[in-house]
Amino acid sequence: MRELTVTKHLATPVNFIVHSLMDVNNQLSHGRPFFVDIARDGIVIYEAPGYPLASPKTLEPEVAKAEARRHFEHWFPLSRHAVKLAQDSIEDDVSRDAAFMLH
Repeated sequence: MRELTVTKHLATPVNFIVHSLMDVNNQLSHGRPFFVDIARDGIVIYEAPGYPLASPKTLEPEVAKAEARRHFEHWFPLSRHAVKLAQDSIEDDVSRDAAFMLH
């Protein structure tokens, strides 16, 4: 943010991810690592009185394993397809698309 303040320009694009307070608290109470990490390591910019974050919970090992399995079963086939698309792009001499599919 200092760069933006001084130069009025950011060299790296910034994207915001927005979740409702209800969703964030639900994710924290279920111990979802992404939200727990942000609650633990993030910097609070603004806190509205009367709207506290839930206390992060630790995922039980069985639940963590089940969630990891579910994510793997969803994303792994998609990643294999992305590799195939990248290989097709390489064969078609479209290296930009190949690099994108593998990033």
